[in-house]
Amino acid sequence: MNNIPNLSEYLNQFLANVKTAITNQYNFHWNIVGPFFGNIHEKTQEYYEKLELVYDEVAERIKQLEKFPLTSDQESINISTIKNYPSKNHNETTVISLAIKDFEMLLNMTKQIGNLATEINDLNTTDLMTDYTNFFEKELWMLKSNLKKDI
Repeated sequence: MNNIPNLSEYLNQFLANVKTAITNQYNFHWNIVGPFFGNIHEKTQEYYEKLELVYDEVAERIKQLEKFPLTSDQESINISTIKNYPSKNHNETTVISLAIKDFEMLLNMTKQIGNLATEINDLNTTDLMTDYTNFFEKELWMLKSNLKKDI
């Protein structure tokens, strides 16, 4: 596993993105307005709770690789490719669209990290990323279905 330092760098960037996505989901949870408040409020809670589990699992995987997970908020902000959204009222279309944007970025990362982990024969990381890929693909399908108009 010569490429573990490289893999841990990717995992730390993923960690930073997950941390930002968690903050975004809290923002949506607290600031959703409109007729779908209840449904979106509940769903965003499901999302931040799931992402918090992902965050912990990835940090622990980095430690298993004998590296250090990012713990500094500033470090995470500096390397995250997902950006925080302003704290303001958000309607359901905005929340869904922004969640899609975040989840698509996380999905792409899970695929890239999974491929790298497979190349270096790190089956534990591959398995984690496969689980996350399945989660993000399913949630993206559901989120995108919410934006489709009747045919």
